[in-house]
Amino acid sequence: AENRKFDPSRIVRCQFQGKVIIGSFGGKVTIESSLEVADGCYDSIIIDSVIGSGSLVRSNQIISKTWIGTGAVVIGCGIISCSGETSFANGVSIPVGPETGDRAVSCYVTMNLDVAAFVACNRGDAAALTQFTSA
Repeated sequence: AENRKFDPSRIVRCQFQGKVIIGSFGGKVTIESSLEVADGCYDSIIIDSVIGSGSLVRSNQIISKTWIGTGAVVIGCGIISCSGETSFANGVSIPVGPETGDRAVSCYVTMNLDVAAFVACNRGDAAALTQFTSA
């Protein structure tokens, strides 16, 4: 991971309310496949949230009660808000390819597309699915 120090010049035209925790900025994030821009918080209202190090938060109306992970990019999303308790989709079952039969995939917060595709395509492999459900 890149060694960053907090750079206050990477927080521009933002309004903070409540308890906001901000990580370190001073690096770059990649948007699309080859566009690199400075990380930081720009032109956003942030309320009771956590903004991870090396992330980019730009041009959002309001971000409230939200956890934005390290290296995440959140641009022009209008209002992002959470109320009440949440599991952040951990354990939520999503039907994949329902037109060809029910292949439900139970999600977890750090699941990527490769893992979801593996689970959806290997429904008959009990050993593989046991590894997945115990992880």
